[in-house]
Amino acid sequence: MTFGKTFGGAMALAATIMLGSAGAEAQTPAYEAGLRVAKSRSYKNPECYARVFSEHARLINHHTKKNFWSIKDGPRFSTAVWSECKISR
Repeated sequence: MTFGKTFGGAMALAATIMLGSAGAEAQTPAYEAGLRVAKSRSYKNPECYARVFSEHARLINHHTKKNFWSIKDGPRFSTAVWSECKISR
């Protein structure tokens, strides 16, 4: 086996894993919640917002709602949404 074939195979495997994890991320409940929020607010890039939302959101125990996703108050999330998606909340 030559280096080129081994390296090429490793790169193909790495690409498959990376694409697989990106697809899996799109299916998470946090991503879906972020996508619903972005679409309800008519953001121009809802997929980007949903991705950033899913990275920052935490599932909390809400006294009247099931599966309540929340973002911690502060500039971290707003800054990330602006720098990555150019969305101002």
